Amino acid sequence: MPSGVTGTPRSGRPPADGKLAWHTLGADQVLHSEGVDGQRGLSSAEAAARAERFGPNEFAAGQAESRWRAFLRQYADPMQLVLLAAGIGSLYPLKQLGTGLLLILLTLFNAVMGLQQEGKATAAVAALQKMVIIKARVRRDG
Repeated sequence: MPSGVTGTPRSGRPPADGKLAWHTLGADQVLHSEGVDGQRGLSSAEAAARAERFGPNEFAAGQAESRWRAFLRQYADPMQLVLLAAGIGSLYPLKQLGTGLLLILLTLFNAVMGLQQEGKATAAVAALQKMVIIKARVRRDG
């Protein structure tokens, strides 16, 4: 939010946190606070300067998590940890090889299925983002 913005929202009272609530301002108030003439818009030079100063007008892409880290994250679930502990406990102190291996294989299966579901969800979100086309009309140099 620009530092030179003053005023109160349409409701007549300032927001509780002291910051300006942009969504409550009228278009003229926003244009005035940003130093833009509503009839002429920004000049091409000013638009380029603002793009250089503030960066491109796009969403930042999140960093991709490695598959191994995502796999290990599956074991942050308490139920996974309980099953893994029960499997290891069955192997070593109780010497029940079948039960221990079954429990450990169940945790591995569960982790792989969780990764698969996350991959499908990520692909669905990416597909939805490609489908959404955002267009904006702007005024440049009058």
